[in-house]
Amino acid sequence: MMTPTESLLRIAFDSQYFAAISTLRAAAIFVRDNDLFLEPIATRPCWEALLHTAYFTHFYLTPAAEPHPEPPAWANKDALSFGWSWDPPYTRVDTGDPPAFDPLLALIDETLDKARTVISNETEDTLNGPSGFDWLPITRAEHHIYNIRHAQHHSAQIEAMLRKHDLDPQWIGRRKGE
Repeated sequence: MMTPTESLLRIAFDSQYFAAISTLRAAAIFVRDNDLFLEPIATRPCWEALLHTAYFTHFYLTPAAEPHPEPPAWANKDALSFGWSWDPPYTRVDTGDPPAFDPLLALIDETLDKARTVISNETEDTLNGPSGFDWLPITRAEHHIYNIRHAQHHSAQIEAMLRKHDLDPQWIGRRKGE
């Protein structure tokens, strides 16, 4: 039997992951349809922001007891970290050409599905347990907030770039009743 707190957290996390990832997806469609894949987000091309956000949101959804997923074979690993090397000393590296759009959109969709599955399996014990990532010494519940905030942060950067081009992607605030 699910406790009231567990139920409340599941509903809230599910809704906010849906909103954050769906906002990213909507922004990605605007980017594709308006040929803005190479448009800068801060100092990096938009495609890197899309890839970084989709990959790490997916990565950080991994339950604590499961192995961390490998980067997709079609993605340049250095692009996942916004063009920074993965190992110290951290230096700028060439991220190569952007990936095709369809695998990137598929990763976003897979992340949306993974969020629903992962959240539906969380319990009060797992939410009170460790994040599953040694470098994030926080509870799994706080980790979900961290992950949602990360996705929202980069989605907002992409949406700000779209607005500079007089495009107005729809903001998605929550999952509405199904």
